[in-house]
Amino acid sequence: MQKPGQQAISIDYQKWRDTFLYQKLQLAIIIWSCFHAAIELNFKIPEFLGKYYKRGAVSAVTFLFNSSRDLLLQELLFIGCLILLRLPKTRKYLKTIFIIFACSIPFYNYFQVIITTIPYLIGLKTPESQSIDIIASLGGEIDIIHCLALNQIRLGIDTKYYHLLFPIIGVLVPVCLRLHIISQVSVFIFGLLAYKFNNPTYNFWSLSQEQQVACSTDAIYSLIFNLLPCIVVDYGIYLYELTLKTEFKYWWQLRLFVNAVAHDLRNPVLGTILVLENLLNQRQTKIEVDRTVVEDVITGNKRQLNLIDSMLEAHASETQGIKIYPQSIKLYPLVQSIITDLSPLLSKEQATIVNLANSELPEVFADALQLSRVYHNLIINAINVNQVGLQITIDAWVEEDKVHCIVADNGVGMSQQQAAKLFQLYARGQNIQQSLGLGLGLYICQQIIIAHSGDIGVNSSPGNGATFWFTLPIGVD
Repeated sequence: MQKPGQQAISIDYQKWRDTFLYQKLQLAIIIWSCFHAAIELNFKIPEFLGKYYKRGAVSAVTFLFNSSRDLLLQELLFIGCLILLRLPKTRKYLKTIFIIFACSIPFYNYFQVIITTIPYLIGLKTPESQSIDIIASLGGEIDIIHCLALNQIRLGIDTKYYHLLFPIIGVLVPVCLRLHIISQVSVFIFGLLAYKFNNPTYNFWSLSQEQQVACSTDAIYSLIFNLLPCIVVDYGIYLYELTLKTEFKYWWQLRLFVNAVAHDLRNPVLGTILVLENLLNQRQTKIEVDRTVVEDVITGNKRQLNLIDSMLEAHASETQGIKIYPQSIKLYPLVQSIITDLSPLLSKEQATIVNLANSELPEVFADALQLSRVYHNLIINAINVNQVGLQITIDAWVEEDKVHCIVADNGVGMSQQQAAKLFQLYARGQNIQQSLGLGLGLYICQQIIIAHSGDIGVNSSPGNGATFWFTLPIGVD
């Protein structure tokens, strides 16, 4: 079951994908319509001049009529799909229009096969004349062994350029993989049915060995010739849509982050403007300002400045990495100094910190300033996302050639899905009281620990608190 945030991303992505599909499908119909007309003319004109024109007026006129009729009907199918896309009432059936467009040419050829087969099925023509008609339609001399293979070729997708239909559509409309697969499978299944209809008495095992080899070879060639391009383009569509989903997800998170930043930057500015406007409303030429008003303005602007600095540092660390100047330091006094610095905040939030780190621990090889920032961010994050009265435990011990450090709390905890994304840039917790901090603070912590060649993570479950851990290298003697 999807969570509310994931549902919002999924709904927004589907809306964006439908818009993308609508735009690309219009372009695909127009391009394929022009391509189809050009290729048909390229085939029909040499065929007319080289064969039917020499046979006489009747044959030439019949060929021109049939070719013009087929080309016109196929182009009308494309125009119909384009009209359906443009009409507001039918535009909502976007996926159905896509399948109709993708299957239009192969299905048209299948119906032609079925229509031309009806005279043989009802006895107006004999099966022998059917083979002769096939050979005559191809305009060449060919032995009877390949007649059954030619019936396979008459299905439409293995002649001329129809094997390029689905790859071209996949390139022009590289989304909605399921629609591509449905259209391809539909054409393949309908093709088999059309072939069975066209050859009701066909029995492969009744053929001679030479005929079986010829038909099997042609069938395998036809299968590879048609399916391989579809498989390749489907895999490309899968990778492309996977990339689009990932990019859209990051764009959606960035949009939430920008909204949060705008809110945080707006509030101190509005507060300062209100204070100054109230002071200007006084009639005196010289305005007296209470110390508390000045302190509040300074606090708000410092918060705003810290927010901007955190944003700049997060992006700088992403491109350039965190710069550290490590040296051998004692962990216990560093933690004690951090607890002392945060004592006003701890008193305000009624939180307590227990330092279980042994003073006899070996020194760690770390940048004291950056390591202090890690502890600050982890402690402040725990306070921000939990209720008052929180208890925080800090501990550390040696594991192999590393010092394993933890910052644990007895708060609300989080799910494994939340924990997996917690250190990503712009990731935010659902329980956070302040609008920003979790999206940048933990990401910066991760970059600092990585710069120390360490690892960082969190172990948590809903209702059982959270334990943030990280490793540091042991100091050099």
